[in-house]
Amino acid sequence: MRLKKFFKKTDSIYTNLQLRLKEVENISENIKLNQTEISETIESLKQSSLTLEDKISTFEVFFEEHPELEDEITTLESQLSSSKENASKISLLLKGFSEKKSEIDEIYYEIAGYDETD
Repeated sequence: MRLKKFFKKTDSIYTNLQLRLKEVENISENIKLNQTEISETIESLKQSSLTLEDKISTFEVFFEEHPELEDEITTLESQLSSSKENASKISLLLKGFSEKKSEIDEIYYEIAGYDETD
């Protein structure tokens, strides 16, 4: 009787160990898949990094060959800023002129009256 209990117990333990082994195998497989994905991502990032470094190098060489471009860009930024300020001032002047024209028109119509034509 004790031997039967012992065999049942060992059989239960064996079954439990098999289930655990299967879980470990599944986890190991998932880790391998993740490792493959990570390796591919790292390679992709390395390639992107090389491409980016190449483009940066191209820009650096270009600006070294054309140092005047930096000054020209600065000048253009300054002109753009000045143009925006001038556009704002012109807009305010136009609004002011429109208000004055309306006031002058009112005064004119008070003095000269309204003419209706048929």
